[in-house]
Amino acid sequence: MKPENIHTISKPKERVDENSDIRKLFLDVLKIWPIILVFVLVNLCIAYIMLKITNPTYQVKATLEIKQDKNSESLDLFQNIGIKVPNSIDNEIAILNSFTLSLNAVKQLDFNVEYFRQNFWSSIST
Repeated sequence: MKPENIHTISKPKERVDENSDIRKLFLDVLKIWPIILVFVLVNLCIAYIMLKITNPTYQVKATLEIKQDKNSESLDLFQNIGIKVPNSIDNEIAILNSFTLSLNAVKQLDFNVEYFRQNFWSSIST
């Protein structure tokens, strides 16, 4: 027969020294440092080659003009909620700065010239 109220005594858990874990990790990494160095150098070479091969991309922005009637009640609604309604001068400046207007001017003046820089791997438009 087993007694019901038996308390087991266990050994206290040993404290793991954090410094020994860090030291062990450092020694493990130190053993394979040549492999890590080779991987870093290979990845840097691949990144450099990719930057030389690919053509650069640029960010494009657009502005839209929404035409409205001057008698429209929606202008009052926009002003009531605090949205600035652009005046006609701002609209005309936006039209003059538009990409389409600039593109048409370049086409009419026959400025359609592209320059390329020849690289070892590819040619890049500049």
